[in-house]
Amino acid sequence: MPPVDADLRSKLTRPRRGLRLYAAERHRELASAVLELTSIALSEDPHVLATRWRELDEALRDHMAAEEDLIIPAYQLSEPEQADELRTEHARIRGHLDEIGVDVRGHTLDATTMARLVELLQAHEQREDTSLYPWAERNLPLVTRRQLFARISHWLRGRTTARASSSDD
Repeated sequence: MPPVDADLRSKLTRPRRGLRLYAAERHRELASAVLELTSIALSEDPHVLATRWRELDEALRDHMAAEEDLIIPAYQLSEPEQADELRTEHARIRGHLDEIGVDVRGHTLDATTMARLVELLQAHEQREDTSLYPWAERNLPLVTRRQLFARISHWLRGRTTARASSSDD
């Protein structure tokens, strides 16, 4: 079998949309969902708010779990301090999600608490978009990148479908 040109190999192993761009889209969608929830938190029916919060909480936790399962172990070998910082940020975000969940259930959620979540997510997103995802795009095997695309696209597809059906109403 003839050797495969390095440029051709690169094109064959890269997803059509770069992982970094796809992750950035995912981060924007999650941030948008947080901001949307923030804007309705004080005026929405508590039951509707609780349902929407559970969906968002699940999406955020799933996103972090996907990173921890598929990217961070390999990243740890290359950038151990950065990987540890990302895990620490994930733990901090999960702690804040737990607090918000208590507030949602107790009908005591306020804008300040949600604003803090937005701040945490924006800082974390910036770190990932400038370090983790560029590294992953260059270093993760194709099979791992595809697994990551599948996991992070699941929620995006659901959100896009929900938006489309609600705009049709």
